[in-house]
Amino acid sequence: MLVPMIDPPARPRAASPAAPAVPASQTPQLAAFARGDDTRSALIRAGIDLFGRNGFDGASTREIARAAGVNIAGIAYHFGGKSGLHLACGEAIAGFVAETIGLLPVPETVVAGLDAEAATEAFVAAVNALGRFMLGRAEAESVARFMVREQMDPSATFAALYETLIRPRHEIMCRLFARATGEDPTSEAVIIAVSALFGQIMFFRVGRATALARLGWEVIDPPRLDAILAVVTANIRAAIATRRAALSGETRS
Repeated sequence: MLVPMIDPPARPRAASPAAPAVPASQTPQLAAFARGDDTRSALIRAGIDLFGRNGFDGASTREIARAAGVNIAGIAYHFGGKSGLHLACGEAIAGFVAETIGLLPVPETVVAGLDAEAATEAFVAAVNALGRFMLGRAEAESVARFMVREQMDPSATFAALYETLIRPRHEIMCRLFARATGEDPTSEAVIIAVSALFGQIMFFRVGRATALARLGWEVIDPPRLDAILAVVTANIRAAIATRRAALSGETRS
């Protein structure tokens, strides 16, 4: 069992201005994470928003229930407590991201059947799909907030996200990248390279304010998203070509 079905004691945290509770009915961008108008879905939608904004300790069950428009007892009834709700929010995000972006685990035999160019194209397509989701959809703001919180202060929910969503897809990307370059997909060099290439996309979400300020943009609209992805795609192709050439030179020598 990944999460005890009781609320853990709150950890001390610095006081910060509380974000106003937003009724679940007024956050349509969260609807895709938990379809339906039932109590459970409303609590997940409100939980994703408030856990992402305020963190686990900063989001109270009373605040979440109020934002969802339901009785606070619904959290214990449907999830066993705050920790169970937090895990359910993570599972809802994992399911939605997997459904939206795709790229489910690919058998090694399929990857092994790709030549270097096909593997490169598959890798580029996957990064572009992530970019169009993370930078082009309103739901990604809540995903990013929730996931960044889990990256900074990992919980049992992160463990579940890592095993069901993050690790399988990262491993696929490493296999594709290594197939394109001729490297070992389990090597630290490949894992670091793939993480860094994905990081180019994530900067424009996590560092959005900086990116917009430096570029003089107010929003990332479709043409600007295309411009970002064009640069990222060029960087990916250059990185793969450079590593492939370096490995080929080492092999000849």
